[in-house]
Amino acid sequence: MDQADRAAIAAVARGVPFTGIWMTAPQNVLEARIAARRGMHRMRWWTWCGAAHDPGAGDWLAVDMTDRDAAAAALARAVGDAREMC
Repeated sequence: MDQADRAAIAAVARGVPFTGIWMTAPQNVLEARIAARRGMHRMRWWTWCGAAHDPGAGDWLAVDMTDRDAAAAALARAVGDAREMC
């Protein structure tokens, strides 16, 4: 997602609380998760494409998805923070 896409999303959200969330994980974690899937959702090349074109979090909240419990807590905090802005 490039900066223009992020700006377009922010423009749609203008006037309401918005927190962009950028989920990350190391390549080996992504590949292991995809290998555990069944069917067409098991395309490992997708992680390579994403890694090659990863623009980074930018001004969005970066959440490391390696530890699912920690990631869930971070996402819950982000949603809670957004609700407090209302």
